[in-house]
Amino acid sequence: MNDCRWEWTDAPDGVVGVVASSTMIERIYYVSSRGSLRRALCQDFPEAGQAQSHLVRETLGQIKEYFQGKRWMFDLPLNQRELTDFQRAVHTTLMATRPGETISYAELAEKAGFSGAARAVGQVMASNPFPIVVPCHRVIHRDGSLGSYSAASGAASKQQLLAAERQMNQNINAFSG
Repeated sequence: MNDCRWEWTDAPDGVVGVVASSTMIERIYYVSSRGSLRRALCQDFPEAGQAQSHLVRETLGQIKEYFQGKRWMFDLPLNQRELTDFQRAVHTTLMATRPGETISYAELAEKAGFSGAARAVGQVMASNPFPIVVPCHRVIHRDGSLGSYSAASGAASKQQLLAAERQMNQNINAFSG
């Protein structure tokens, strides 16, 4: 994929990097530092060049709006061709979860049509190629504990994202009430 371009932006507790072809988002990274981003890009997309394309710019803009509390949902063409049917079903189901709300791995498996596949859902979340846009930070353990998070600062980032989303919900409810 030598037509891919990438760019990054600062996030509250790390860096978000976006890799896109001319038509699709290939990968979103949410990592702790620019150095971590460069290492991941060199490994996963060695031929991609740093340059803003329309799609990279649009994606970064939507992600910035999310971090500013101005965006709930994303409207981006994600390249899911490499995902299995199971992974796509889990991602699609998860994207219907409202911001600030959580869902357990077991509940997500059941809603996606794969009752009893909580561990497999956990693996899908751990390898999510589109963090934030596919909101794996909303998935928690059945007992209510947060569990781990493979992006940025780990569980601390997960907790911060959920808290920010809950605040967005409160602001919207106060405005509409």
